[in-house]
Amino acid sequence: MKRTTIQITALVASAFFIMLVASCKKKPTACMTFETTNLYDSIFVGKPVFFNSCSENESRLEWTIGAGNKFTNPKVSTAFETPGIQTVTLQVWNDNDNNSDQITNQLLVYPQ
Repeated sequence: MKRTTIQITALVASAFFIMLVASCKKKPTACMTFETTNLYDSIFVGKPVFFNSCSENESRLEWTIGAGNKFTNPKVSTAFETPGIQTVTLQVWNDNDNNSDQITNQLLVYPQ
């Protein structure tokens, strides 16, 4: 009986430790950079813009660029078709999707 009690206690302690470690996962942090092929990184209609995720602790990400175009790669490129303010959002999640973070930038797109 004593041996069974010790084994059950050890099992419960192990399960608690695993739950504690799992809950200590770091929250993801969204981060983005962008580059263009133009001088001073100005963005022009029809010219490519390259976005890169510099996020940390994420297992999954989703870009929303312009009028709702969605991408799931860490590096994406696009060309905006209309001048004006364009919105770019990067959302990241951790392994269990129980923590997320997002960053949104508004970019000024110039006519050609």
